[in-house]
Amino acid sequence: MSENNSKQKGLPREAPPVGGSKWGFSLVESLVVVAIISTLTVLGLTAIPGLRSHQELVTDTENFRAMLLDSKQRTINQVRPADCLPGLAVDDPARAACSDVGVAFAYGELIQYANTANQDQYTYETGVSGDYEISRKNIVSTVLDGSAISFLFISAPPTVKTYADGGLLGVANDAAPITLIATDGSTRTVTVHSLGTIDIGDSSNSSSSSSSSENSNSGNSGKNK
Repeated sequence: MSENNSKQKGLPREAPPVGGSKWGFSLVESLVVVAIISTLTVLGLTAIPGLRSHQELVTDTENFRAMLLDSKQRTINQVRPADCLPGLAVDDPARAACSDVGVAFAYGELIQYANTANQDQYTYETGVSGDYEISRKNIVSTVLDGSAISFLFISAPPTVKTYADGGLLGVANDAAPITLIATDGSTRTVTVHSLGTIDIGDSSNSSSSSSSSENSNSGNSGKNK
């Protein structure tokens, strides 16, 4: 007998692998892993629509805030697009309406406009003879009933006068809120104050944050003609 065979005689024999695989999982272990993966997948798929809906709401309110701020700056700086009221001379006082700029909600869109159609109404007017439109953005969220839907800034150097649905926000604590509703029912409220300052609050959990470039003002809703 060879030397190698003699050395192996005293060693215990290795047990044969179960199921033909030395590192295999049992049926119970495999079922547990499958159940865990299935549960995590269901939870993830359930959360995705809510996350998407909330992100759409945040995007809509931020677009609205940005459009309001741009409108306010256009009004303060007297920015008048060249194709606004083109039939008038550049220095015609009537062209001042081209720099009275606002934002309105209409037809599922945010519409930035100049108050050129009926200048003593202070609200957005549609149609061929309506207000001059500067820009549009689609929105997914809907507007809560009772919210203001049309805002306008009128030049009043060194600041602006602010109108909501045609009414002047005339005193320091006047404000007009507009609440947007996401498809999952969550809400965010944008509050526009008399001097054009803007707050954004998450109505769903009562936490609120003011826009980074605007001073926060608290107050009651009010409209003074």
